[in-house]
Amino acid sequence: DQSFGGWTNSGVSEIDMADGAWSQWHNGTWGEWQAAPVVVQYDWDLTPSITKITPAQMSSARTTVLTILGNFSSFSSAVHNCTASMRFVSPSGLFRECQKLVVEPTSASCQLVRGKPFPVNEQQKMFPRLQLCTAAGEEVVAHPEPTCCSGSPYTGRVDIALRIEGTVPAGGSLA
Repeated sequence: DQSFGGWTNSGVSEIDMADGAWSQWHNGTWGEWQAAPVVVQYDWDLTPSITKITPAQMSSARTTVLTILGNFSSFSSAVHNCTASMRFVSPSGLFRECQKLVVEPTSASCQLVRGKPFPVNEQQKMFPRLQLCTAAGEEVVAHPEPTCCSGSPYTGRVDIALRIEGTVPAGGSLA
């Protein structure tokens, strides 16, 4: 038997993708893959999640201490060759690393050091990426729940901004 992506069949000599379904070429004819039985067991304790980040909007011009709430009870900051980290990633792949990360069972905190602003169209779309370690030293990533940070249309994102949105007073003289 040969297997491919959870699908099995015997005597497969060639694999092709046709009409969105995997097919096989065997003895001069096309046939369909047969699905192998799959058992999935979900364990909430093995799934780190971010439920809240405060503040969810911050200035890139100043260093800010962040508090990250979530389910981190089965994870640690450093085991074997694994080291926990927190960064904010923009849609284009730019990122800002959080420093001095401390991980507790239901919270984490870190210091986001001031730096250059991200492009204006990406400032409200920063994806929080918290990497943690299992007891065996494997890396896992805690993903934000949709309601963790910002409201629609930027759910699950953090706003690291440096924008002038208004001035007070609106009128005046520089003379």
